[in-house]
Amino acid sequence: MRRLAPFPRAAVAVVAACKVALGASVLGRYGWQRDELYYAVAARHLAAGYVDFPPVLPLVGAGGRLLFGESRVGLRAIALVAGAGVVVMCALIARELGGSRRAQTIAATAAALTPVLLGTNTLFQPNSFDFLLEATLLWLATRLSFSPSRRLWIAVGVVLGVGVETKYTIAVLAACLLVAAAIFRRDLIRLPDLAIALGIALVLAAPNVVWEARHNWETVRFLTTNGQSATSETRPQFLFNLLVIAGFALIPVWVVGFRRLHRDRATRWLAWGIGLVCLVYFVAGGKSYYAGPVVVLPLAAGSLWVERWLVGARRIAITAAVVAVLTVPILPLAVPVLPAATAARWHVIKGRSDYQDELGWGSIVDGAAAAASELRAAGRPAAAVIAANYGEAGALDVLGKGRGLPPTVSGNMSYRYWRPHRLAAGPFVVVGYGQRWLASVCSSFRVAARVRVPYGVSNQERGEPIATCSLRGSLDALWPQLVQPAF
Repeated sequence: MRRLAPFPRAAVAVVAACKVALGASVLGRYGWQRDELYYAVAARHLAAGYVDFPPVLPLVGAGGRLLFGESRVGLRAIALVAGAGVVVMCALIARELGGSRRAQTIAATAAALTPVLLGTNTLFQPNSFDFLLEATLLWLATRLSFSPSRRLWIAVGVVLGVGVETKYTIAVLAACLLVAAAIFRRDLIRLPDLAIALGIALVLAAPNVVWEARHNWETVRFLTTNGQSATSETRPQFLFNLLVIAGFALIPVWVVGFRRLHRDRATRWLAWGIGLVCLVYFVAGGKSYYAGPVVVLPLAAGSLWVERWLVGARRIAITAAVVAVLTVPILPLAVPVLPAATAARWHVIKGRSDYQDELGWGSIVDGAAAAASELRAAGRPAAAVIAANYGEAGALDVLGKGRGLPPTVSGNMSYRYWRPHRLAAGPFVVVGYGQRWLASVCSSFRVAARVRVPYGVSNQERGEPIATCSLRGSLDALWPQLVQPAF
């Protein structure tokens, strides 16, 4: 029976607490992010599926709404806790690989310093919870390498099922690990145990599958037809960004860790599995952060080498200095530590689309409220606000409370299913559509305002018109033009 070092609970707890404290200090900046607004509204419309994401995140958001109200700080706090869980999982993986208490603490510290984990956990988004579930799956896979058992396979099935209902990318990790095991560790694949794990995962994922079948496989069509997004990357960008999000300061750690995994016959399949994950996303044109969770495995393995390296005060000081020099310059890109004006002046906001997408939403609400007030003053109250995309619609729903706004309507993404059943007759306020479109669907319209984004930041909404519009026909007739899956 393998003898593992005790788990350093206190030390890992301190590392996780420091990570949470850093994130908590900036949770109020800079504003709601585009996707966060969408997820907050989805939490009001719980379902077994949505056009572009599975159902767990809205369920978590609904719980957060009960605890904190519709607060971005409250929702982001939940994501921070998930990030602390990744730190714990990295330490546990190091323990399974034979790491001492010190090596486990080093692994936790390395995970806490990884830019992709720092940046992910300050926003309420599927990635925060997906990273935790994928790290948990890698921990279970590491345990299977040394002590295979049906109990572990059952746990794999539960994590995989919950993970697929959180973000579909965990299925890529599971498939790559299975392929690698079939090549390098066929002794791990016991058909009854594998069947049990897959059966559990399928049962947990069944509600989403049923929803997809009832909704014409909307997610499949979206994923196979969706075009460029704000975070799309070329293949050279993918490779460079993967190095950035993994952390330049930590490159030696995960390179040595990968080699250690590959040289050990028991864990070689893990090295090939995570390598295959990166290859799949590279070939398929995926985004670099999709592969982000796999870095915890080589980091954990590399921590055993770091422990041997950190002998003597001089080496500890040199290592700390190198990590600081390479980490501090990119910290503002990972965590919003700078005030918005300073970040804009230093082009930090320009360097990260998430920051750009946290600005300007108040201008949309102000403009729509002013347009709606104008129509009321003319004795023609607006029937609804038609928004071009889910970010604008989410801002109107979340930030527009108490502003006298009519219901929000949008055909973008899952908003198509949340259209109010009954709308009063009257003109509309329209947000985000250009004047050519307005001229084609409105018998008359007037641009009442334009979206203003502070600090000279350019995002998708900057300068978009906010108009009053009398439709040429009914909203039902216009609806097919509004329903579209584009980003």
